[in-house]
Amino acid sequence: MKKKATTASKPSVASVHSDLQAHNAECHQRWQENYRRLEGIEGEVKAINLQLKAALAVLVVGMGSILATQVF
Repeated sequence: MKKKATTASKPSVASVHSDLQAHNAECHQRWQENYRRLEGIEGEVKAINLQLKAALAVLVVGMGSILATQVF
């Protein structure tokens, strides 16, 4: 079987180059937004981690005081 001739022409080097530059600019903008959001998420995770550590300290001190009152 013979291949059919395509009527669509191939894109030029210049058009591929301009498309690639536009793509790179869009990707750069998206990654900047992603990094900005990740910094916000990291801050929230650090705050939650600090709250968990504080809650753990309260529990340990509370359990220790209960144990101390029962032993002594």
